[in-house]
Amino acid sequence: MGGKTKQDATVQIRDRAYALWEREGYPVGRDVEFWLTAEAQITKEINGSKPATARRAPRATAKATTTAKKAPTSQAKTRKSTKKAARTKRNGK
Repeated sequence: MGGKTKQDATVQIRDRAYALWEREGYPVGRDVEFWLTAEAQITKEINGSKPATARRAPRATAKATTTAKKAPTSQAKTRKSTKKAARTKRNGK
């Protein structure tokens, strides 16, 4: 694909992904799924019946990154809560 054709394909993919998202009722957190589905459909249309080459999904979504960061925080809170409870019990409060 040439430079302009690639830009045109990207616009088509974006529009198709948006249409898929609308059709599914605007679900949250499925943007990559809709993008990859639209990309496969547009690529198939551009290339005819040739299968699209496999592409890897992005490494992590914001949601996955947020979840990974929360685990150590909750452990730290648990330790603090345990220490506070031990101090309270020791002081008789």
